[in-house]
Amino acid sequence: MSGIYLHSVERDSFSNGPGQRLVLWTQGCSIGCPGCWNPETHDAGGTFVTKDQLIKDLLDSGCEGITFTGGEPFDQGESVIEVGNSARKLGYTSVAFSGYTYSTLVKKFGGDVLQNAFDVLLTDPYRKGKHYKSVADALGQKTLTFHSSIYAKEDFLKIPPFEIFIGTDGDVRTTGLAAPYKK
Repeated sequence: MSGIYLHSVERDSFSNGPGQRLVLWTQGCSIGCPGCWNPETHDAGGTFVTKDQLIKDLLDSGCEGITFTGGEPFDQGESVIEVGNSARKLGYTSVAFSGYTYSTLVKKFGGDVLQNAFDVLLTDPYRKGKHYKSVADALGQKTLTFHSSIYAKEDFLKIPPFEIFIGTDGDVRTTGLAAPYKK
């Protein structure tokens, strides 16, 4: 049974790609960039969620698409690609953020495979000590690769730099491409 090990899920995010998105933070990262924003996602483990359940969650979400982040989504690349393909076949958009370079991903998975699974890839490692002050700043430090014409760089520049979620348990979560620095 295919699926993805997840750290967390955010429904209704507007700061992790264009439009309303279902965001999947994968668990596990072999890159481990110094100063990473999400070090709690580096260790293996997490909650295993099947591909069918993830697609059901997307269908039930009211979102226009799915975003994979992490951790490192491409440490579970085959499964992430499979879910991305399924989402796109159903008419949803698919975006992935990765600490790998685009050329590394192409060598590992193939350009055609990535093009079929993702509308957009935002790639390159996190740079220690480089906190993004705006979405434009974040995009200036990363590589955006478009595999479809549904989005353009301008769509990413329009997204909110961050958002704050307060859970029913009182847990406060901040997310986004230029979220306020957490210590």
